[in-house]
Amino acid sequence: VRFNYIGYSEAIGKDKLLDMMGDGSKSFDLNTALEGVRIMAGWSLPIDVGINLNMPYGFSFGIVARNLNGNYHMAIHDYKSLQDDPFGNNGVERFTLGSDFSLDTGIAWQWDNVWFRPTIAIDIVDWVGMCTEPVGFRTFLTHLNIGAEIRLLSFLDLRAGISQGYLSIGAGLDLWAIKVDMAYYWKEFGETAGDYGLDGFTVRFNIGFDK
Repeated sequence: VRFNYIGYSEAIGKDKLLDMMGDGSKSFDLNTALEGVRIMAGWSLPIDVGINLNMPYGFSFGIVARNLNGNYHMAIHDYKSLQDDPFGNNGVERFTLGSDFSLDTGIAWQWDNVWFRPTIAIDIVDWVGMCTEPVGFRTFLTHLNIGAEIRLLSFLDLRAGISQGYLSIGAGLDLWAIKVDMAYYWKEFGETAGDYGLDGFTVRFNIGFDK
């Protein structure tokens, strides 16, 4: 269970933006700058429920329903009313922003030994959404994730995968209390796999213990 809060303003034009910045002759006042700008804000309390089944020979199977009760309760504010009533309890311009739930399944296999530990995982993401989309191989690819990882000598991870039809590669270094993860990947922003992919590179540093 988690609490989400989102907010966004109407489009702010160039003239309004320059006026907000001022000419430097007086101090910046956010209340004055955002006067008259309409802001939509709201909250949700989504719930994820899942179960994992550990099977013989290193196999495991999982299923999870995500984003139950995920709709956002929104209200339209100006900046002052947002400060006074951030949850919109007293507002008259209230509405609900839909946020669909998803049903995900996955199966994985892992083999532990002294020198290396291979892991393979296959996930089908959002069965509900896939069943409402046009039937076809590209639709299936959009909801398919496949990943493989090999841990060498208990501290080096090598990774590769397929997500939404795109290849990804990564590596991880686990040095006791310091962990570094790197990944190069593509993400689909179009309607179907292959429409409009953009690549990205991420580096993450963790300090602490997470086993």
